[in-house]
Amino acid sequence: MARLDYYAVLEVEPDSSDDQIKKSYRRLALKYHPDTNQGKPEAEVKIREINAAYEVLNDTDSRKAYDRLRFGGYRQQVDGFGTQPEETPDPGVAFKAMEETLHDEAQRDVFLTLIKDQERIMKELAIIRTRVVEKQGYDTFQEAFVIGRAKEVIQTLVSDDLIQRREHLVEVAHQMLLSQGVCRGNDDKESDALRKQLEKFYDEGWVDGYRRACEMFYVRR
Repeated sequence: MARLDYYAVLEVEPDSSDDQIKKSYRRLALKYHPDTNQGKPEAEVKIREINAAYEVLNDTDSRKAYDRLRFGGYRQQVDGFGTQPEETPDPGVAFKAMEETLHDEAQRDVFLTLIKDQERIMKELAIIRTRVVEKQGYDTFQEAFVIGRAKEVIQTLVSDDLIQRREHLVEVAHQMLLSQGVCRGNDDKESDALRKQLEKFYDEGWVDGYRRACEMFYVRR
């Protein structure tokens, strides 16, 4: 099962160049190749770790996404910054930490996008306020109405860049959790279900970013 820190797996530093990563991968792949390690199950595990790490770090966008997740709450909660665990982290702990990290990344993206467009926030608040007053007769910050509105319009608020970032982060998060044994074996159904859960966590973060921005600018009338 792959270790959490892909840089440690490939025996390189986080600031290593693409060429350094490639050279280290080739060296390790040769060292642990099945043809020269027949009858050694530990070598089979190691080569899977190496291949999983290289698949992510060899791709520029995937590596950027991995670095965002690696230095977020996920890595800190699972094994602590700057350390390489002796044992594989508990899959449940890894899953929970990744959920929080993806949520926080998504929340921050939408929050920062909206606070730069105060005119849009004011329009959104006006729509929400109208609905609240119609329902209860007076104006208050009703989170349920805010979240409902967020789900209606969130896709119109996020840019193509944010959508692409979502895809990269979810994909790398998916690979990282698979390497931590969150799914059993090669169960495609469980793997697909896991990815959908990660997408759900990310989308909930977008909605929460909208809520935070509205809350910041809300003034009762």
